This record gives sequence, structure tokens and C-alpha cells, in this order.
Amino acid sequence: MNYFKTIIALIVLIGLGYYASVLDKMPPEESADTKKEEFVNGFSFDKLTNISIKRDYDTFAVEFAKKANDEWFMQKPNDTLADQQTINELINGIRTAKADSKITEKEVSNYDDFGLGTKAVTLTLKADTNELIVNYGNKNPDGSMGYARVNNSKDIALVESRLLNDALKSVFEYRDKKLAAFNPAAIAAFEISYPASNEVYMFKKEHDFWYSAGDKKKRANGEVIDEILSKINGARAANVIDEISGEYAESSVQSGTGEIAINFTSANTAENAVNIIIGRDYPANPSNCFVKTNYKKELLLIDKTIKDALVKRSFDFWPKKCLDIKPNNVSEIKLIPGDTTAVELKKSGSEWQITRRGSEEINIAADSAKVESLIQSLQQAAIEHIIDEPTTNDITAGFEKATYEVKLGLTFSGRTESVFIVSSDYEKNPYVLCDEKDRYYRVMKNTLDEIIRMGREIAAKEK
Repeated sequence: MNYFKTIIALIVLIGLGYYASVLDKMPPEESADTKKEEFVNGFSFDKLTNISIKRDYDTFAVEFAKKANDEWFMQKPNDTLADQQTINELINGIRTAKADSKITEKEVSNYDDFGLGTKAVTLTLKADTNELIVNYGNKNPDGSMGYARVNNSKDIALVESRLLNDALKSVFEYRDKKLAAFNPAAIAAFEISYPASNEVYMFKKEHDFWYSAGDKKKRANGEVIDEILSKINGARAANVIDEISGEYAESSVQSGTGEIAINFTSANTAENAVNIIIGRDYPANPSNCFVKTNYKKELLLIDKTIKDALVKRSFDFWPKKCLDIKPNNVSEIKLIPGDTTAVELKKSGSEWQITRRGSEEINIAADSAKVESLIQSLQQAAIEHIIDEPTTNDITAGFEKATYEVKLGLTFSGRTESVFIVSSDYEKNPYVLCDEKDRYYRVMKNTLDEIIRMGREIAAKEK
């Protein structure tokens, strides 16, 4: 009986295996989408150089041309840079479109019934000597599809209505609305000024860190500068004023008269310097304000909240933390107390080792979690007050013999070390010296107590 069951099971397995092998050799079943016809065939979209959009309610065609640098420019009704994403979406929509179904010539009594008569939207695309004409008509009753024809075909295709939507945008939507085109991370020099109060703030970036551009190297608040650059990079015009408008001669955006003037240059020589002047509020709509940039010819109007966010004062650019380091970049630490033996640590993978105590070379596993906590505390130590080049000895005297010093070795190009030195009288004057010479930072005493405590606990670990 058992033999019989085994034979039956083998027969079933063989049958299933054969059935699976037959299925494997069968071509995959086409989905409904893969069975649909291409809306457009045989057109060289990769060689596309010109696009024209003609709508019955416009007295003009909206025309675009691609320049040698592969950017799309609007030629009519305005000579200006086009919004690259919007134009590329329009092109890719046509390139990838499928005809959901077709209405044959025999089923059409009047093309006007489908909006494909004199009121049709006409797109003309040119690639070398080839021309593609696309007509869009009405949407179907539920609005999900639209009627369309290619190259005056007698048959009507139903395509996704988003293709028609791409061709019905306002002229303003087709225009580029950026204040400037740049990579914020590549900016190497930055200046912001407020002409009315004669305030000018200049900064330079060195090894990913921002410093005041004066004679003496003073660290700046990089987060604020990066925030300004990000704000400008993300800003978009709410409207534009072209050269033919009487408002184009707006005086508040002329050099030296603006409320805010911003200039910056990139380390990338392929990018030009950016100059932006932000002027007064727009009288017809005070929620906007005038802006002129060297990026484009037209005058822009932007949301006034952007201008408000760019109003800064000297204090805003001061550093807010003692050390401008990234914890992941710290690879070595020297703990140098003023009264006991110095200890050195090195990172191996994700673990910390004590490698030297005084002049003795050792190899002891450190408490890595505590070391990382120390680094975090150093990186987050907040500045309460800054004194540059103090004239009294009250602050400087405590550094003739420091209470505690931490040296951080950094795995960073061009930046090999950062220091955190605690004054010997920090309980009375809780100041520290860091990477800027002659600049003293006041820090909360309990923050310094915690850093010193953790450093001593790490150094005290025995084998």
C-alpha cells in the first residue's frame, strides 16, 4: 500500500513539473497597458529643437527653442528662459503616451464634436527636418481622457487628459521662475548688505566651513549662510515684469538703492557670479516685492516673506556652537588635563582604543559609547557670549595654565585638528578657546563640568 502511494505521488510530481516547464516556455501574457498602441511613432524626440503651442483663445503661438547648452528658451510671446521641468514633462508626456482606444474615421461625422476642429489645441514639434503635429480636443465625459490626433490622422485617439493639461498652461507657467541657477554646496564666497543702514557682511568658505572675510580668520555661523543660500535657491517668482512694461524702471532695485543686496560666487568656474537686489514692496500687491538679478533680463516679484527671512544682523552670523565639527569625522582624541597625565585615543572601525598614556604606548579598549558622548557634548557646546581680543586679563589669564584641553584629530581634507581649551578659572569665568585665535567663548559652567567629567572617566579606564 505504501509503494502504491509513493508511485502515485511521483506521477503527480512529474505531472506538475511538466506543467511548470510548459508554462515557463510560454510567452508572458500581455497586460491591458502593453496591448495599447503608441500614441506617436517614428519621431526623433532626442533631436527635438523647436516646439510651438497654438490655442484658439490666444492671438499668438507660444514658441520654444532648445539652445546649444540643451536648455529650453521661450521665444514668443517673450524672449526668456523656459521652465525646464515643465517643458520636459510636456515632451515626455507625448513621447510615452499610449492610445487607450481609437475612434475610426467611419465613426466620426464631425470633428468639431470632439473639439478637433478650429478650436483644437495644436502642438508642432520639430526635429531636424521632421515635423510632428499633435491636435488635442475635448476631454471625455469623466475627464480622464482627451481626444487627440497625430499628423492630421482621420482616426481619433483617446489619451490621458494630462497631455491636454500640459498644453493648456498659462504663459507664465512655461517661464523659468528661479531667482538664480546655482549649486548652494559649491558657493565659496558670499556677501549680503543692507544699503540703508550701511551694513555689509562678507564671508568665505574654506574646507566646508564659513569664515568672515576680514583680515583675521573668524568663524561664521555656517547654518545661517547655508539657510540664506537655500532660501534663494528655492525661491520662485510670483510674477514677472518684462522690459516693455512701465514698471520695469523700478528705482528700488538699482545698484546701491535696494533694501537687500546679495552677491556670491561659486568654486565651480562654470557657474557665473550671482547678483541679486531686493527692493521695496510692490504697491499693487504689498505681499510681493521687487527683485532684480543678473540671471535674467526681466524684473521679478517674489513673496515678501522671502525678503523678511533674509533680513539679518551681525549677531545672526556669529557662531552659536564652540566647535564646527562633524562627529563622524573625529578619528583621534587627546585629553590633556592641567594636573595629570595626558591620554590619547584612536578610532579603529567603530571602536575607540586608548593608545597612549603620557609617554607610555598602550592598547586598551576605551568605553566607546562614552567617547562618542564626549564628542557629541563638544560638538553641541553652545556659546553664550563671544569676546574678540579682550583688553583685560580677567579672561585671558586663565589660559596661561588651562584646566583641561581636548584636541580632536579630524579625518577631513585640509582640516586636521580642532581644539577645545577650558580656562583654569572656568568656575568664575567659564570661557573656552577653540580654533580661532584671540576669540573667547563663554559656555555654561555645567556644560564644561560634564565635558571634564567624561574626559577624566574615559582616561581613567584600566586594562
